[in-house]
Amino acid sequence: MRKDNTVLYKSNRYTVPFGTYKPGLRLAFRDDDGFLTLFDEKGAIVASHSISLEKGKLICNNNHKRDNSHKINELNEKVLGLLGGSKDAASFLKALQKEKPRYVRDQFKLMADVAGKYAAKVVEQAISYCLELRLYSAVDCRDAADYFRRQNAGEEDEIQATARPDAWPLHLKVRAEHRSITVYTELLGGDAR
Repeated sequence: MRKDNTVLYKSNRYTVPFGTYKPGLRLAFRDDDGFLTLFDEKGAIVASHSISLEKGKLICNNNHKRDNSHKINELNEKVLGLLGGSKDAASFLKALQKEKPRYVRDQFKLMADVAGKYAAKVVEQAISYCLELRLYSAVDCRDAADYFRRQNAGEEDEIQATARPDAWPLHLKVRAEHRSITVYTELLGGDAR
């Protein structure tokens, strides 16, 4: 791999994403039916290109030239603020960025949705839970938040049900009408003795 984030293959240069180059980094490649796929040391796909039959060409994917790290850092800071700026939230977002670099935007956006949908206490519980179990996925965090919300709601519902009937949900305020048994026996044509 070259310092300009390109790889030489069959007399052509093929780009990899900006910032991929590191001294000593070696990429593996696979040539499948006219497509060149480049892999990192962990086996993750770094880039994929159609193989050119020409010589001396630069085969470029437009998004490989952009430095997106600045925008990702801004998004990270924004989401961290929405999550309350705690140390656990920062650790979780850092783990998301490390574990899911290709999908980090989607992960951060889902975490922003979680912050908007659930109470701060629930989000903190979910993040702590995910960090403890090393579940570095926004989907897992959302599911954990939903679970903790239901757990906390169950406790609150019990407190509300015993404390204030005026705060009960509408379905708990419904009362069945009481009728005499004779109403039913007359309807059915029977005798109420």
